Amino acid sequence: MKTEHSAGGVIVSLIHNQWFVLILKDMNDTWTFPKGLIEKGERPVVSATREIKEEVAITNLILLAPLPSIHYVYKRHGTIKKTVYYFIFQSTVRTRPKVQKGEGIQEAQWVPIDKAIDMIGYRETNVPLLEETWKLLKRQISNG
Repeated sequence: MKTEHSAGGVIVSLIHNQWFVLILKDMNDTWTFPKGLIEKGERPVVSATREIKEEVAITNLILLAPLPSIHYVYKRHGTIKKTVYYFIFQSTVRTRPKVQKGEGIQEAQWVPIDKAIDMIGYRETNVPLLEETWKLLKRQISNG
C-alpha cells in the first residue's frame, strides 16, 4: 500500500470580535482546508505554509499551534494510506483568497467559525479540527 504525507492549515482571523475561518471548495465539491503533499526534506509546518500560499494566496500567517494529525485511506490508482499534519494559523490581515484553479479548487471564503462547522465536509476528520481550533481560541480569549 502506498503512503502519502501532507500538511495543511486551519486559518483563522479575528474581525470585530468574531473569529472567521478560511475554507475552500475542493475538486470533490466539498468544503475543506488548504493542504498538500510534503516535499522531500520539508518540515510539515513549512509545507503547510507553502500550500496555503499556493492554494489560496494567504501569506501573513502566525503559527498558533499544531493540531492532531489525521489518518485515512483512499483509492486513486490503488489504495493510499494518508497522514495529514494540520496547524492552526492566524492571518494578520484578512485578504480575499485567490484560489489555485489548476488544483481543482473552485472557491475559498472566510466564514464565521460556527458556520464553518455546519458547512465543512469530510466531517469525520474536519469537524474535530475545527472543534480543537475553537477550544484553543476560547483559551486565548479567556487568558486575555
